[in-house]
Amino acid sequence: EDIAFILDRMVARGVRRKANSVLALLKQMFAHGVIRGYVDVDPCYGYTKKHAGGKEHSRERVLSAEELRDLAARLPKAGLSHPIQAAVRFLLATGVRVGEFNLARWEHIDAPGALWIIPKEHSKNGREHRVHLSAFALRELGTLGLYRENDWLLSSRTGEGPIDDKAIAKAMRDRQREEPLAGRTTKAAGTLRLSGGDWTPHDLRRTFATRLGDLGVAPHVVER
Repeated sequence: EDIAFILDRMVARGVRRKANSVLALLKQMFAHGVIRGYVDVDPCYGYTKKHAGGKEHSRERVLSAEELRDLAARLPKAGLSHPIQAAVRFLLATGVRVGEFNLARWEHIDAPGALWIIPKEHSKNGREHRVHLSAFALRELGTLGLYRENDWLLSSRTGEGPIDDKAIAKAMRDRQREEPLAGRTTKAAGTLRLSGGDWTPHDLRRTFATRLGDLGVAPHVVER
């Protein structure tokens, strides 16, 4: 009953993917507990994704050209700091993963050479990745440079480290809600809602690749 209570509350909130993740962690924890003799039975026995968030479908959200123009107009009016606005545009200009950007340091940037080198320890595939920067991307880097506080392109609120891993996604999500959450600014609610529905920073990566294809860029070049 306790397991059902936890999962049902999450499903009611609409966070189905998170419910699946929590169930997986609970199953792992209790399996370990049974093996080590901490508990006699696994209360998650028999539970599957269909009892939590259900089957997960990969996202296919791509922002249209019209939505991109709308987003450009909405960003300055969404109550976001200038560095966060620049970060969103930089993500769209480079197609990189949000996690790679969050860990980017100024020492990785070769502005004269218009190049950003993502070290292998920061890339998903474990290999160094070289990102060639357009004039648009360099302009957004310039904005980030005006607000530089430490060695990272975008710093945390305390200025003692990189921005929190979920900070950009959270800022985008809060500004797409019809009703603000308790304690959040009411003026920001709905300011980044686009005609195609909810979107995430990772959708900017997919949009980057799709729009390059529309411009006639070869698929293997896009992938590279």
